[in-house]
Amino acid sequence: MAANKPKIVFVGNTGFSLFNYRLAVMRRLAERGCKMVAIANDEADYRKRFSQEGIKFISMPVDHKGMNPIADIILIFKLARLYQIEKPAVIHHFTIKPVIMGTIAAKMARAKVIVNTVTGLGYAFEKENWLQDLVIKLYRFAMRGNVHIIFQNRDNLDFFLSKGICTTSQAHLVPGSGIDTRKYVPNGNYLFDNKEPLFVLATRMLWSKGIAEFADMAQRVRARYRNARFVIVGGLSGDGAEANPQAIPHDWLMKMNSQGSVEWLGRIPFEKVMELLTGAYAAVVPSYHEGLPRFLVEAGSLGKPLVAFDVPGCRDVVHDGENGYLVQALNGEALAEAVFKLLEDPKRAQRMGEEAREQTVRYFDDAEIYGKILEVYSHAGFSAM
Repeated sequence: MAANKPKIVFVGNTGFSLFNYRLAVMRRLAERGCKMVAIANDEADYRKRFSQEGIKFISMPVDHKGMNPIADIILIFKLARLYQIEKPAVIHHFTIKPVIMGTIAAKMARAKVIVNTVTGLGYAFEKENWLQDLVIKLYRFAMRGNVHIIFQNRDNLDFFLSKGICTTSQAHLVPGSGIDTRKYVPNGNYLFDNKEPLFVLATRMLWSKGIAEFADMAQRVRARYRNARFVIVGGLSGDGAEANPQAIPHDWLMKMNSQGSVEWLGRIPFEKVMELLTGAYAAVVPSYHEGLPRFLVEAGSLGKPLVAFDVPGCRDVVHDGENGYLVQALNGEALAEAVFKLLEDPKRAQRMGEEAREQTVRYFDDAEIYGKILEVYSHAGFSAM
């Protein structure tokens, strides 16, 4: 009987992202009668974690930081061979390199149903230059034909349409990967009268994630509220020639730590991040661009008010004056003003947190997102469930 189960393959750049961000959907697909396979870098023994979920995990080195064309070509052929062996009914790619290289590989393997989730545009689209032109051409080449694309925000979808990367019949809007709002719930202690209010940011250490602006904000706020705490968690994004061009040097982060306004904790287990966020006054995401910032959704599920730059992705989660504040992008002073408003009016901050929780349950619960993904699969031609 198991041999007749339709197989669905999820492909990402890291085991961490697939396990922590896509597992809820994978579980639901498995409960629906699908055999699930996860393919990604196995940077922290995710084979064992997926195995405990009854999901097959295949380690595949995806160099998501570097720009080595030989490595990318090798990845295409490895994935194509793997797809030929696994013979999945659906191949679903996440993040830029798996989307582009994986789609080319899937076509080589003559896969029937190819679905891609664009989780954000990435640093290649921050400025118009040769790199952006190259990535757009690669996207156009890969996305031709019967390929369906999930976008997490309207801005990214409109950008792809404007550049001729895809057609309206290929494009689908699904806000994020969903979160288990029954697992992540407010603890009843809103902490808005806390004498040491905590503001948290969890992200990769990239300039485009607004780390410098977060540090600037922290200095401004602590000049007035000395007991306020500002914490950043997240790992480095490589070093040397293969590093992400936006990677923040370790020395800079250590200097920021030594100045005392911000605590950088480095990479910590996801469960610890959630514990930290549970005790926070608010979540802050000063990113320059996002697909749909999961950290804001997680914070909203926990009943925290949200502060973010008014940029694509963030504005799809934060509704200014309702569940938090949207402020001018790349502006540490504007971030600080938003934090001041939260600190000066704890009751309003609490109401914003309650609204954040309500909106998260309404729009971002994994059951809601799962239903939308099934609709995309149906449009793409998968109707065996």
